[in-house]
Order: sequence, then C-alpha cells, then structure tokens
Amino acid sequence: MRISGLGRSGLLVAVSLVMAGCGSSGPSEQAGERNGTPTPTDVTFHNVWSAGEGIDLGSRSAELVRATAEAADMASLRGIAASYPGYESALASTEPRDKVGWQISGTYVPTGDGRNTWPSPPTSFQHLMDVSSSSDEVTGVVCTYSVLEEPRYNPSLEGGYTTTLIRLTRNDQPDGPVGTPDDDPSTALPEHRIPSWNVFEGWTIEQLYLDDNSSLHDEPRAGCARWMNQQFPDHIYNDAGLLVPSHTYSDNPPTMPMRPQYPEWIPPASTA
Repeated sequence: MRISGLGRSGLLVAVSLVMAGCGSSGPSEQAGERNGTPTPTDVTFHNVWSAGEGIDLGSRSAELVRATAEAADMASLRGIAASYPGYESALASTEPRDKVGWQISGTYVPTGDGRNTWPSPPTSFQHLMDVSSSSDEVTGVVCTYSVLEEPRYNPSLEGGYTTTLIRLTRNDQPDGPVGTPDDDPSTALPEHRIPSWNVFEGWTIEQLYLDDNSSLHDEPRAGCARWMNQQFPDHIYNDAGLLVPSHTYSDNPPTMPMRPQYPEWIPPASTA
C-alpha cells in the first residue's frame, strides 16, 4: 500500500520511534537483571520491516540490527529497563556518549520512564538499508517513518523521517541462536510481538546513533531519502536535500490502521 506524506526540514530529527557523552566501556553485569519483558498489550506501536536488495531479514546479522532498533524505540517510550530482554545489559553505555563512530544517542538511553505513549497508535515503517557482518562485528543503517491511526500532526511525515546507525561487537559470551523466520507479513500473534528471549546474547551494542550531523545530500541519509521517495513518489526535494510534501499536512496527514508486526519475534527452534 502506498500513502502520501512528508514536509519541513527543521523537523528532520523531531521524531524517532528506533543516542551521545561518555559512559562505561562495557555492559553492566547487573543491568540486565532488572530488564523485564513488556507484555504485548503494553506495546502501543508495531514495527513493519523491509530491506535492501539481497538482505535477508531473517539472518542473524539483520536480526541483531532489528532488535537493536526496536528495543531502542521501546526504551525511548518506556525507559531502558522496560525494553526488550537483554537490551540494557547489551548496551556498551547507558549514558549518551559522543566519541566519533561510537555514538549512543540520548533518545535511546533515556533517564527514567521515557515518553510512555504515542499520541495515536502508529505503525513504524523501518527499512534495513544496509547491513554488514564479520565474525566479531555487525553494522546496519535503518530508515524510519511512522503512520498514525488518527489524523493528527505527524512530524515523521513532515520531513522527520530518520536515519539510525547501528553497530554491535562480539563479547566473550557465545552467540545466541537466530529466531524462527516469519514468512507471513499479513498476520501476527500477540505473543510474538516482542522477543521472549535475549536476542542480543553474545553481542554488545556499541553504536546506536540518530544521524543528525551529516549533510542531507550525503550517505547514508540520502539513501533513506531515496527510500522515502519510493513510498511517497509525489514528494519533492527541498534545497537541503530533504524529501518533503509539496504542501504541509498540518493536522491532517495520511493515516492507516496499525499494521501487524513484521517480522514477528518467533523463538528459535531450540528454545520454542
């Protein structure tokens, strides 16, 4: 389904569903002990993923990037300790930090309980534009925009689509098993909305950065703009290189019922 939408450059980073300052050099041993799994009924948004050519959303590397982006969104809403299992203990730092190439944006490591709710249940459309992996590192670039159920102001359709840079490195724990692939984007079970296991097992989140410093004409942000153009072909580029609607939507942007989560978080066959 295609919907129309996007607008002002000043709002480029105003919304993020899917972090920078100096913190600890490794994950806290006790942090994950406080990290409880949210119940599906507490989740006020769904994530719908797509991927660039040749990228398998069900691969271990893509799974790690997806889990990091989704857990970061959950943390921004509910706080770090109420995010996905293992997120808090996987973070290399629970404080924002600004070392170049190792950034963690503050949006994803909030102090306290986060924003709590969205103004209207949204679908967060996320595109894994790029992913690469080796035996000890996984990196990914994620593009994101959201569509609400209700017609109210939606910054992500007014130029606020985002680009998130993610990097994980292997730690001294064994790598966890990959989840069971989800082959049906049309339906989803509530119990598979969030992972019931620690997807991050064996990995540390070193970079989780909302890209807001590079030129809009440069990669990877320009790549996210191209992807947005595919979703919103009637939009135009402004002088800064941001894809925007020809006229602002104001309080009446495109809407849609919340879509099913895709892919679902189906436990690995060894733990199902």
